[in-house]
Amino acid sequence: KVFLNYHDTLFIGGHMGVDQPPYWQDMLGWDGTDWIYEGYVPSVFDMAVYKDTIYASSYYGLYKRTGAAQWQQLNGIQDLILEVDTFNNFMYAALYSYPCGSYFIFNGNNYHNVIYWDGHKWNPTGGGMDSINLYDIKLYHG
Repeated sequence: KVFLNYHDTLFIGGHMGVDQPPYWQDMLGWDGTDWIYEGYVPSVFDMAVYKDTIYASSYYGLYKRTGAAQWQQLNGIQDLILEVDTFNNFMYAALYSYPCGSYFIFNGNNYHNVIYWDGHKWNPTGGGMDSINLYDIKLYHG
């Protein structure tokens, strides 16, 4: 399960493990008093706030919250995204690495496991990292 506090609401996504509404792939919100249905995002792994909007990484790519209980899948990478986080006005994503080592080719660019979203398109992060799965991205102030 994934938790995110956003505008006085606790968002919960991921495998809920229930067989009645709200189902295990739904997003839920808790406003301190009531549970709120927040829509459907398949297999959520992580959530982040980027430019005051919630994004959810999933087994099928990245989803953007467009309104109450409404989500839109972003164009581009439509594969397993394990983690998302923000840094220097960009949103970074860690892609799943398949056992043979992986990279994705999109719009003529190779994407090696760590990519970033500039608000309009995906971009590679230099040479990236091959054959490694990143399950957590954190900002370090050293």
